[in-house]
Amino acid sequence: MAKIGIVPGKPFENSKLGPVAREAFSLVPKIANDKIMLWLKEGIVAGDMKLENGWIFTTKTGLYGTNYIQRALITAIGLGANRPQDAVYPTSEGPVGGFGAGSQIVWNVQATIGINITRNIFAELGYRYMCVDYENDNLLYQMNSFGLFSGIGVKF
Repeated sequence: MAKIGIVPGKPFENSKLGPVAREAFSLVPKIANDKIMLWLKEGIVAGDMKLENGWIFTTKTGLYGTNYIQRALITAIGLGANRPQDAVYPTSEGPVGGFGAGSQIVWNVQATIGINITRNIFAELGYRYMCVDYENDNLLYQMNSFGLFSGIGVKF
């Protein structure tokens, strides 16, 4: 590799190649891209891709081992791809507040399941139970609320 100018830590200079080598190197990006895009079809036969209802998809993202062509394809088509086990996540919370500083007590408990649609967009579905106990002069407000909720969010 060093004979043709590929040395660790140094930029590759195409101008130092002879005309035959320069021509050969100019063909490499197209050859590589064609091979990567061909993997969309070959991956179905190999079992790395699936074809259903006219859609080609894969669940083999994120952990490639030595499957470099699969890694190259996921990169080339621009998927912000999570591994399936990283795409879905559970959450829960149970904050308590009040203590006379605005209300006697406020608390809620919730459980949520979410899915990362892309790296920045997510959707969640959950169940929440909330209790508010507020009293001030002649105003008494006591509420218990519960039910399903859903949401879509964007992470910045």
